[in-house]
Amino acid sequence: MIVSYEDKVYHVDSVNVNLNQGKDFHTAIFHAKELHANIHRDLHFEIPHMLCDVLIEYAKLDNPDAILVLNVKGNSFAWNVLSESWLKHSANTQSIKGYVA
Repeated sequence: MIVSYEDKVYHVDSVNVNLNQGKDFHTAIFHAKELHANIHRDLHFEIPHMLCDVLIEYAKLDNPDAILVLNVKGNSFAWNVLSESWLKHSANTQSIKGYVA
């Protein structure tokens, strides 16, 4: 999983979600490493229930070629799933290739 947050890009190793029964938002900690700086950081977010569902379905895919890309801006979350092999094949610039390494 890749997360874009505060003008930085992170590779996420794991996510812990504290499900709040009956609530619209859940507390999540994304255990990540900032790309190009090799700095480990825990990213704390209040995520909507819909994003929690997306994370669960992504984990169920169990497909090493699928990359979940999450863009976080304030309280807004946009996501997409890409094929790593397609992305590596299609990338024409060094900056994109660095994110997929």
